[in-house]
Amino acid sequence: MNSYVVDGTVIVYQAGTTNELFTTTTGELGSFTLPNNLSGILRVDISGGYEDIDGLSNTTGDRKPFTNSLSTLLNADDGTSTPFVVSALGIIYK
Repeated sequence: MNSYVVDGTVIVYQAGTTNELFTTTTGELGSFTLPNNLSGILRVDISGGYEDIDGLSNTTGDRKPFTNSLSTLLNADDGTSTPFVVSALGIIYK
């Protein structure tokens, strides 16, 4: 699962709760993988950082401030490995 939000924050909650199941603020290009032990409907909140347009670590001129925050629901039981890309335009599923 790739966020392509550099230096941003990704927090995963069980839907309907405030219990943090997973948090990351680091990682190359903000990429992260959900732990295998998560299940059910999850809420993924992403905020801050910079949007990296081309997804390459050796280019920084294309990074634009990501001042928004995004939230989406994800079914961990059906698509844990399905990637999605976060953009300033919203979350685009592949």
